[in-house]
Amino acid sequence: MSKILPLMLIALALVTSCGGRKPLSPKPSYHQFQTVDTKGWQRADTLLFTIPAADSAATLQLQVQVRALHAYPFQNLVLQTSVNHEQTRQTTFTIHPKAGAETPEQTTLSPTYIDATADIATVTTTPNQSTEVRIAHHMEANPLPGIANIGVRAVEK
Repeated sequence: MSKILPLMLIALALVTSCGGRKPLSPKPSYHQFQTVDTKGWQRADTLLFTIPAADSAATLQLQVQVRALHAYPFQNLVLQTSVNHEQTRQTTFTIHPKAGAETPEQTTLSPTYIDATADIATVTTTPNQSTEVRIAHHMEANPLPGIANIGVRAVEK
């Protein structure tokens, strides 16, 4: 019995240490990118993302993701987004931080792209109803060069 007790305590410690943890990064319920015209993104070219309907109600955190080329000529990117035809929201991404400034947490660098992510809305879906996200750029340059892809990510809360 004296040999079994330490083994039982070790087994109990292993079981309790493995359970109850949340995943480090929640798996998105929707994650899609659209490629922007390589000649430049026209201001009139609104991107439409349709998040499919679910069987039950859910609360989703919606994010916009931008993949800009390193040659993107501006410091910032201003996007206008609307969810389900509701009020348009303006979101500014810092693509090229000023010299000496910290890179925002939501911006990462890769050999090909500068990836930036921002939360745009939290929505509660209803069963069997899809969610639409519309995105357009709101920059003076038209067409806007240097943007490769725009994406929408939805994570269930």
